Parts: sequence; C-alpha cells; structure tokens
Amino acid sequence: MKKNNVYSFNQKVQQLKMMQNRKIKASRRKKALVICILIIIILLVCILFLNRSAKISKISVKGNETVSQSEIISLANLSSKDNYWNLHKEDITKKIKKNKKIKEVNVSNKFPNQVVIDVKEHKTIAYKVKDNYYYPILENGTMLDKVINNQDKENVPVIKQVTGNDEYLLEKLISELKTLPIEIQNKISEIHFSPTDVENSQIILYTTDGFTVSALITDFSRKMKFYPSIIKKLDPKQHPVIHLEDAIYANGEL
Repeated sequence: MKKNNVYSFNQKVQQLKMMQNRKIKASRRKKALVICILIIIILLVCILFLNRSAKISKISVKGNETVSQSEIISLANLSSKDNYWNLHKEDITKKIKKNKKIKEVNVSNKFPNQVVIDVKEHKTIAYKVKDNYYYPILENGTMLDKVINNQDKENVPVIKQVTGNDEYLLEKLISELKTLPIEIQNKISEIHFSPTDVENSQIILYTTDGFTVSALITDFSRKMKFYPSIIKKLDPKQHPVIHLEDAIYANGEL
C-alpha cells in the first residue's frame, strides 16, 4: 500500500514538472514572437523612413509606339532629383497628355524607387497632304501639327486634294474610315477628294491591290465593306474602276 502511494506521489510530481516546463516553453515562445514582431516593425519603420526621402532611381515607359520614351519623360518633368514617394500622378498625367497622340496614361510606383509610366496612343488613321507635307490624323479626328516625312509615315491612307471648304467632309470621311475593318483600311493607299457639280462628297481611292474605287463619303463605309468580295471577280491588270456611288459595278472609266 505504501509503495502505491509513493508511486502515485512521484507520478504527480512528474506531471507537475511537465506542466511547468510546458508553461515555461510557451512563455519563451511568446516572448520570442513578440521580440521578432518588434524587430520587424522597427525594420519596416526604418525602411519606410529611409524611402520617404529616397529619390527616383529609374523611370520606365511602356506602351509607346510612335512617341519616344525621352519625349514622354520630358513631358512628365521627372528626374532622379524627384522624391519617389511624392509623385503628383494627376499632374504628371495632364502633362503627358499635352501630346495629342497620347490617349491614356497610368503612373505607378515600383519598389524600389522606380517609376513606371504606361501609355496608350491614339491610332493614326490617315495622313492629310498639304503643301507636300504629311499631317497625321488621329482616330479621334484630331490633326497633328507635326510634319511626318514620307519614309516615316505609317501604313494608313493618304488623303489628298483637300481644300479649306472640305473640313466637314474630311471629318465625315475619318468617321467612315474608323468603322471599316482594319484589313480593308490597310488596302487603301490614297484617297483623293474629287467633288463634282452634282456631288461634292465624291472621292477616288487607290488601293494596294491595283484597283481604283469611286465612292461617296456619305455611305463610304457601308459600301466599301463589299470591296473584298468585289475584287475576287476582277483582274487588276485590266485597270477596272469600282463604282460605289449608287449601284455597285465596275468598268474601265471614272
């Protein structure tokens, strides 16, 4: 009986010691966790404090096609002297959009100390020829003052023989061009304004396939969509003229 009591007492002592050890270990783990959290917080505060005074280390430009990276950075008026955290993004966006070719701008911070300017450009839908110079016309109808050399121009239609009285018709033509499938737009090489006494919206088109097309601006897009199916029946070597004014037909005369 006494032996049993002694064994039971020893067992209880061991259990108490185990419980105490567990409590001590749990307490140590809590202290270590608290210390780690404090160290992390202190490090984050230090990093944040240091970066608050950090300067821009790199400026990247994405999405630009015809507007150069240097021009966009120049418009943004950013340099390595500027504070990385103190970016006035709305002001930067407005400055970059002073270039009428720029459609959208997104300015973002990229750790560490990099600034990313992501832009989207208005597409050039045509060129207007004036005094033998090429002026880009954008998809929104804006004509740029910037002169483009023949070798630098994009693969879009060139509009010729436009007078000061044709500005409304030019706007209408651009609107019609935008609704054409891109594969048909790419087939148009030149568009000549060719008004008559009867119809002032008449135009003559020259295509990369070797065909000449006579059409009216007023319903140009609707009828020009038939162009791919029309030319399947024609031989460009015979120099046919495709008429899209009223009825759709082809002959050898304008």
